[in-house]
Amino acid sequence: MDELALIRNIHGVLILKLYFNPVILGDAAVTAHFMEFVVLKDLCIQGYTPSGDCKSLSDGLIPATVRAERLKWEFNSAIDEGISKSMEVAQKLIDEVEMSLLVWTEYGKGFIKHLRISPDAFIQMALQLTYFRVILFNFY
Repeated sequence: MDELALIRNIHGVLILKLYFNPVILGDAAVTAHFMEFVVLKDLCIQGYTPSGDCKSLSDGLIPATVRAERLKWEFNSAIDEGISKSMEVAQKLIDEVEMSLLVWTEYGKGFIKHLRISPDAFIQMALQLTYFRVILFNFY
């Protein structure tokens, strides 16, 4: 993991900023466990008042209660136009994506289950084997 920052503002909003190296971490399991801990700590340890507000921590980092407030969005023609332009740009980028699909019939999920490994692990091993053969031994 290259960088992990958990930011909590005075309104109780949590922001997780994560830049991770997939070669080192492999997948997002560590991040998922971390966020699960943070959320469950908030729910089970810190708790809420009967009205649904967050209770304060004894260290005084947040006020005695933090009230959630529904955001009320106001859109005008300039915002609508900006959204439309962004949608056009996004659609052009989507249209430029090339994709090919290989229907594999040699074996399926039963074979992977027989190996007693996760599908993610199977794909990871296939990618590593491909890298090993192509890059290290120049097998084409």
